[in-house]
Amino acid sequence: MITDLFEKITVYDLKVTEAATRKDGDGWTTTLTIAADKYYASGKGAEAKAPLKEAIEVGLFTARPGIGAFSAKDVILMDREPVRGGVQRITLHSKAKPFFAGIDPYNFYVDRNSDDNVKDVTAS
Repeated sequence: MITDLFEKITVYDLKVTEAATRKDGDGWTTTLTIAADKYYASGKGAEAKAPLKEAIEVGLFTARPGIGAFSAKDVILMDREPVRGGVQRITLHSKAKPFFAGIDPYNFYVDRNSDDNVKDVTAS
């Protein structure tokens, strides 16, 4: 008897809703507001919300990841931060001014809409 390999499929909903930066004494302080949720889906498509408490990559960039000639030189900062379900703020510090900020910016997770993982950073 062959068992279903897709008994539990994990789907994430990760998004940056706001990203703002300000100049400080020795660089830039950037605050990301993120909304994050995790779901388990059965092989038949039924979904149930699951607890989310994981370290997920967040980053600051001079160019948008995945667009054009993006390269390693465009990465200002990449770090794994603790992420829980719901809305939360993550504050990052960098030497260079970021123009884009993202959660799971390289789309390692199966996400409902990976286009909203990265957002333009506004300066305040």
